[in-house]
Amino acid sequence: MGDAAIILIPLLLAPSSAGPELALPKDEPSDLRMILGWPLQIPLPFGKNLAFSHRVALAPELALGARDHAVFRGRAGYRYGGSWFLLGAGLLVDKTGAFVSPELGVRYPEVGDDELSFGGVLILRSDVATSDGTVRLSAQIGWVLL
Repeated sequence: MGDAAIILIPLLLAPSSAGPELALPKDEPSDLRMILGWPLQIPLPFGKNLAFSHRVALAPELALGARDHAVFRGRAGYRYGGSWFLLGAGLLVDKTGAFVSPELGVRYPEVGDDELSFGGVLILRSDVATSDGTVRLSAQIGWVLL
């Protein structure tokens, strides 16, 4: 295990999702930001398929760019995943307030009901501010192990 730590520690510290985010309406000439995320999915014991259907999603994120410059934020929510898709909803919180954040994703390659495998994912998300209705649209690519 000691030899594997040399490989595992950088892998755990590296972001597992990244992508652009655009805020509407614009507050600055360029409201494009880069999002780096470290999402974690915890399977819930509902249904016959424990590993894939229902999950709690927790994600610390770092937003780099124009609006608010560098911002640390956290997201917690629910995710339903099939063999090639996922749907989710969550609550995102940062220093500017709280956001409701629905998401839609596509996974590649497809995964069977009894498989636990590594793959890629594309997630489209909109974060809507609960205070003023500001919308943040993002597209993130990453890797998953469920």
